[in-house]
Amino acid sequence: MKKTLLAIGLLAFLLFSCGDNEEQRAFFTIEDSLTELHFDGQEESRTLSISSNTDWKFVNTSGQTWATLSPMQGKGNGSVIVTVKATQTAGRSAVFDIVPNGAKRSQFVITQGKGYDPNEEDDFPIVAWTGINAEESAAKFLSMKEAGINIYLGWYDNLATTLRVLDAAQSAGVKIITSCPELKSNVGGTVKAMMNKPALHSYYIGDEPELSELQGLGFWCSQINAIDNRHPCYVNLYPNWAWGGTSSYANKVQACLNQVPVPYISFDHYPIVSIDGAPTVIRPEWYSNLEDISAAARAKGIPFWAFVLALSHNPDSHHLYPIPTVAELRLQAFSNLVYGAQGIQYFTYWGIYHDAPTEVYDRVKTVNREIRNLSSVFHHARVISVCHTGTQLPFDTRPLSTLPPQIQSLSTSDGGAVVSLLEKGDNRYLAVVNRDYRNPMTLTVQIDPAVKQINKTGAIVAVNDHNMQVEAGDIVIFTWKK
Repeated sequence: MKKTLLAIGLLAFLLFSCGDNEEQRAFFTIEDSLTELHFDGQEESRTLSISSNTDWKFVNTSGQTWATLSPMQGKGNGSVIVTVKATQTAGRSAVFDIVPNGAKRSQFVITQGKGYDPNEEDDFPIVAWTGINAEESAAKFLSMKEAGINIYLGWYDNLATTLRVLDAAQSAGVKIITSCPELKSNVGGTVKAMMNKPALHSYYIGDEPELSELQGLGFWCSQINAIDNRHPCYVNLYPNWAWGGTSSYANKVQACLNQVPVPYISFDHYPIVSIDGAPTVIRPEWYSNLEDISAAARAKGIPFWAFVLALSHNPDSHHLYPIPTVAELRLQAFSNLVYGAQGIQYFTYWGIYHDAPTEVYDRVKTVNREIRNLSSVFHHARVISVCHTGTQLPFDTRPLSTLPPQIQSLSTSDGGAVVSLLEKGDNRYLAVVNRDYRNPMTLTVQIDPAVKQINKTGAIVAVNDHNMQVEAGDIVIFTWKK
């Protein structure tokens, strides 16, 4: 009997203790877990309810004054009045950190007007990095456009020069991702001077930041967005091999997305490299990098941009990036696209054109023409799955194990391929990229009669051959209706 009473008493104590801990756990929510509130351009106020059992406060992290919260701090349940001033600008956003005692920190974002929407990018972004000085910009932007590049990324010594380059870009019909020292020293005045320039695409914020820099970059972006969020802030991330390796890379990408308000992810990874003078190889971490970036972009609901290397250089005494062949350019571009990239970037324009077109210029022009022809497939498409074939799969990738019913069978020669299933509206696509940048690949398929092929001009044609030779680094695309 004593044992029974002891057990009942212990159970009651545990139940009471668990219930008491549950009641005491700190929590804070705004209006059923609201994290973002949008207003039109007019002056307006809204009252939102707060549910909490702890002290809390709001911190104005973007430094703006057009949006206010009242009160800025309190305790327990209550309400907050959100007020925004009228605006004539295209769009802006304000960020408030929520700091509740004992509960998880979070953010409350107020947007007003129309901000940047990557789904409204009518033209597929093809970007060239650096290599055009201000004095030559008018002429070189025309040559750049002729090569199929519609966005230039470069920064300049002062605001006056930047504004002149923006005007030159407008005349040439291209966009600019740019920055200048005043963008940091005088955020408000510089953004207001740049934001109405038609050629402005994005504000360049940084390249390959360290984790310790993310908070500062996030604050800088928030300051810019508080005035203009119609033009995004651009930050480019390290490749996985240079940012702690594959095991921690996804967490570092997430840390960036948590702290820096960017509407698309950009990362660089130059996969084809010669080590100590040996023949070139594909870096083993490359496809793992694409796996992590693609997954992060899908989880966040934003696009990502990736790179194609156009410049031969030595990053150190052991590694050489050679002058790229057309096959190497294709492999990089098409692998990025089948993983869902919504922008292709070249590093650098100097490698494509400096005093005159380099030998890479026409190669880039050829690949860009193919990207443009196929943009009807890839632009704003959703990736359903990406798998690989071949005797040896790239690290951290999945073997092709299932196919849609319209594709009865698919096999490739031993070098292997990237196989991506995508959808866009009522259309389904199966894209196959030859992973070998030196040799053709044999692709054998058995398909439903309704399946067509999209050739390199973007035309939809009948599939006449079920045993295809796919050129080095090249792509084959099949399509059908859902």
